[in-house]
Amino acid sequence: MTTAFVQALPVFRAADLTVVDGANLGDAMSFADELGLDDVYRLDQHARPARLTVQPGRGGALAVAQGSPVGATGHVVHLDTTLTLMTTNGATIELLILVEVDGAGDVEGVYAMPLAELTPRTEYTLIDIDRATARPRFAEVACVLRPLRWIGAATARALPDHTDRPLTETEVQQHLVARPDAAEVLHSASIG
Repeated sequence: MTTAFVQALPVFRAADLTVVDGANLGDAMSFADELGLDDVYRLDQHARPARLTVQPGRGGALAVAQGSPVGATGHVVHLDTTLTLMTTNGATIELLILVEVDGAGDVEGVYAMPLAELTPRTEYTLIDIDRATARPRFAEVACVLRPLRWIGAATARALPDHTDRPLTETEVQQHLVARPDAAEVLHSASIG
């Protein structure tokens, strides 16, 4: 594995999204083979995004990077599928499902990476499971997330109230000023 490019991904753990109505009632979000269309999911009201830190692995796969807050270092991370879910008011949201497997190929973790904001206590009906688009959709998202190698984790950055804080003490989706001489604002979910 190389450490030249490390990317932090904002994800929810599978158990944060459970079926509240449908054939798989009570089940957590999972990979494509275990999902059923028309199941209705809800994000747990106490769920908080976690940071799954990945880097290029063998054979073009992703691997959990050393120091990742979730996952085990070196485990392979598969881009399983893109899910489309619909709210009761007709809005749609996509999720990328990432599956962490150990050296024996056993599933160790399933993560949902939302491509738009998920809201607790909102019902999301699964309307599409698309295995063909997971890699291209991930590529689109990864190109806008700032790689960790560009900014050190201990680097102090200004918060909107102009106080400084090391990146390691920020929260997911907290806005930070990237440089003192620039108006650029980035999300801590993209910087680890």
